[in-house]
Amino acid sequence: MTATYDHVNNLHKLTEDFYREASYSYVQKFLPDAVMNVMQAELILLLLEDTALHAEEKHAVALAASLVQSAMDTHDRIDSTPVHSEKHRKERQLTVLSGDYYSSLYYSILAERKLIAYISLFSGAVQKINEHKMAALEAEDEWSTLSLLAEAASCIPAAAAAHIGRSELIPAFKQLFILQLLKEEHVDKEMFFSCRLPRSDRSELAGRAFLRLKELPAADGQTQTFLRQEARRLMMMPY
Repeated sequence: MTATYDHVNNLHKLTEDFYREASYSYVQKFLPDAVMNVMQAELILLLLEDTALHAEEKHAVALAASLVQSAMDTHDRIDSTPVHSEKHRKERQLTVLSGDYYSSLYYSILAERKLIAYISLFSGAVQKINEHKMAALEAEDEWSTLSLLAEAASCIPAAAAAHIGRSELIPAFKQLFILQLLKEEHVDKEMFFSCRLPRSDRSELAGRAFLRLKELPAADGQTQTFLRQEARRLMMMPY
């Protein structure tokens, strides 16, 4: 009970700190608020439970990871259409600057605590995210697009898992993020659903991802339990 209570409190504090760090009143006049991917953040918190980091350091790493993801999501909102008004120009400039601001926050949070290994870790993850998303834009079919976007979404937790010696969990991350792309609203879902998949195809892809998660070797532990619970939760959501 205590472990569960502590985890809920840790996630609540992480959420509060994320929105406090990401808030900037002037930017909020023109752009949507930053949104934390709660499932990804909770997954990273659980992975960090298996490390020797102190509680404050685990919080800092998870917060930095969430800000990195928010920076990537914000830059995804930059459109390439010609500027048609002063308002449009300002929105585009602020979108770029907001993404850069979130990136600088993640760096400063980790640098202040001398968590240098995680700076390098997340920088590598950002490079892989960009590679997967560029490939997704050029993908020839819906399944390839979905698969590449799920790879991109899993890069940050996958980097953390590899760093702490839990690489065996990484295949499950991709399947879980496939389900999230199909079921929950966020930036990558907008990108994916430009493919205009029929509902029957979305249902088939979700079922395929869920079965692959079920086929992974069973293991005990908070992270594995979370993966199974989230998969069931997402499968119950409407399209």
